[in-house]
Amino acid sequence: MILLENVFHGRFIERQNRFLVTVDLEGVGRIEAFLPDPGRLEELLVDDAHVLLGAIDPSNMGSRKTAHDLVAVYSGNILVSVDTRVPNRYVGQLLASGFLLEMEIDEIKPEFKYGKSRLDFKITSGNQSHLMEVKSVTLVEQGVAKFPDAPTTRGTRHVRELIEAMKDGFESWIIFAAQRDDFDTFEPHVYRDPDFSSALHEARDVGVNIIVFSSNVFMDGENRLCIEPTRKNIPIRFP
Repeated sequence: MILLENVFHGRFIERQNRFLVTVDLEGVGRIEAFLPDPGRLEELLVDDAHVLLGAIDPSNMGSRKTAHDLVAVYSGNILVSVDTRVPNRYVGQLLASGFLLEMEIDEIKPEFKYGKSRLDFKITSGNQSHLMEVKSVTLVEQGVAKFPDAPTTRGTRHVRELIEAMKDGFESWIIFAAQRDDFDTFEPHVYRDPDFSSALHEARDVGVNIIVFSSNVFMDGENRLCIEPTRKNIPIRFP
């Protein structure tokens, strides 16, 4: 899957707030850019980190104040996508291709309202309806992928909605889409968000399906940024 057709290179300078960063853009100099990930990203956005950016078409600027998005960061030799807009579109394609679920899918509906939430997908397979929520994973510590990297009340609510959905006859799924491939196991980040960790533990115990898969984020040529799935059903460890 192509993430970006025309990539610009830069060096990270500082993070001003959750969605705004300062970058030294190659050939241009110091600019401000939009960061489409509100997570902490402390392990990735380090001083002078090599970052990749996309430019916004002037006709699509609207009320935007920044002309670039910071979409990926190099962590050593590993390229990590930090664009939280990617996983839903990416997982949608993987559902259609048959990579994620071993079933015949009749219909995929994005943004399905259930309870107090809009869950990412409602999937119909024969007479069975499935609800699915997708979470983007960017944090890896000592070979272990972890989520979340910041407290997520919304994420915890989604997990509990999926638990409730099973009582209504739905099959429930949580997909952890890792936008990197340098880890062997996954675990909920109990120190960053014990409530989410507890909810995920409960979800597993009541039969919610949990899938973790990894991805290779790479440059195809000089200017094209791509992502492709690599491994599925990565082991999950509960601390």
